[in-house]
Amino acid sequence: MTQQRDQGLVAAMERHRGAVHLGAMAVVVVTQTLVEVVGMVIHVRAVPRLVPATR
Repeated sequence: MTQQRDQGLVAAMERHRGAVHLGAMAVVVVTQTLVEVVGMVIHVRAVPRLVPATR
C-alpha cells in the first residue's frame, strides 16, 4: 500500500513539474513577443528620422 501511495505521489509531482515548465514557457513567449513589439515600434519611429526623404 505504501508503494502505491509513493507512486501516486511521484506521478503528482511529475504532473506539477510539467505544469511549471509550461508556465515558464508561456512567460518566455510573452516576454519575447513584448520585446519584438517594442523593437518594431522603435524601428518604425527611428528609421524615418535617420533616413533622409528622397523626392
